[in-house]
Amino acid sequence: MIGRIYQEFEYQEKEDLERMTIRLETAIREELDRPEHYIRILRGGLNQPAELLKLSLKNVPVRVASELSIRKHTLCQIPYYHTHDFYELIYVYQGNCGQYLAGSQEILSMTAGDVCLLTPGKIHAMMPAGDQDMILKMILPKSLMKEILARFRMEDDLREWADMAETRNQLYVFHTASAYGCSVKRLLESLMLQVYQGRNPKSIAVRSLLDLLLIELAQGNLEHTDRGFLDEVIDYMQNHVHTAELTALAARLGYSSRHCARRILEVTGGSFSELLTHIRIQRAADLLSGTDLSVEAIACQAGYHSVSGLYKRFQAVYGMSPGAYRKLCRREAE
Repeated sequence: MIGRIYQEFEYQEKEDLERMTIRLETAIREELDRPEHYIRILRGGLNQPAELLKLSLKNVPVRVASELSIRKHTLCQIPYYHTHDFYELIYVYQGNCGQYLAGSQEILSMTAGDVCLLTPGKIHAMMPAGDQDMILKMILPKSLMKEILARFRMEDDLREWADMAETRNQLYVFHTASAYGCSVKRLLESLMLQVYQGRNPKSIAVRSLLDLLLIELAQGNLEHTDRGFLDEVIDYMQNHVHTAELTALAARLGYSSRHCARRILEVTGGSFSELLTHIRIQRAADLLSGTDLSVEAIACQAGYHSVSGLYKRFQAVYGMSPGAYRKLCRREAE
């Protein structure tokens, strides 16, 4: 089992090295919105992590994925702030892992055996891996997690955890370097083998292993990351998507409007209105994937006065129209 997994890791290292060199521009165009912005940065030689992070936070790209996958965090990957429309599970197989979290001055450090789960909307950036580090990143599509969490709600001892996992913009850390950590490692190895052998993600084997893995995590040592300034701002915007105002937010946080605007600029590189636009687009994406509402109704619920305003911003962030995004989500759920 281990030999097959390591062979896949070697292939992923070679593949990502090519993507980060020969095919870098192609990868940026495929994976990120506003690709020309990032291509200009890289062509200009601005490739230090701190510089890239500062520039990427202002216009946070949203990664979209519709299939379950497990990949090694390869050595050549460049750090940049991003968010997802899916869940991401990160496991430190060996070595260490560091992440930058938007709005926090401290690096989130994880050691061998640690797992973190990011729910859709959480902004983060992965630090480059070292030669001795082996960090696994699992993409869990929203439709898949919705099915799993629905099953969890049928069990009293898992219902609260399911509610936590369905909350947007969260990051949970599980410390598994204990007796039950061996079970987590074995389940991940079995799951990787199923995926790397091409087993259908909807097969009973894959679904059962995912259920068992998440149950093991739910019963382990959970640490919820401290809430920072940006989390408070995002919560306010999500709960007041139609009426959010800088003055009201500032009063809620005990700041002057000028100081609040300055803090938002410091942690995001953008303005209050730019961040609110990002939250509204996320709301629209959730409604597109989870309801049958018309695009017109979704535009209204997301805080837009016109459908054209939603179309323009959605295309810029997700790289596709609202209709195309809905079709992608429906194919994923079939």
